[in-house]
Amino acid sequence: MSEKYLLDTNILIYYLNNDKKAIEFVDNNLKKCAISTITYLEILIFPYISH
Repeated sequence: MSEKYLLDTNILIYYLNNDKKAIEFVDNNLKKCAISTITYLEILIFPYISH
């Protein structure tokens, strides 16, 4: 059985903010990653709540 990852909002925010470790992890495991509907919606509103 191969590993799969459910990414949370925090790692995606780190990724969007160019955090080196987050970028490396996501880029190296992209085909094994998924996000929940809640995380998807939180990322959509992230630009509006981060100011």
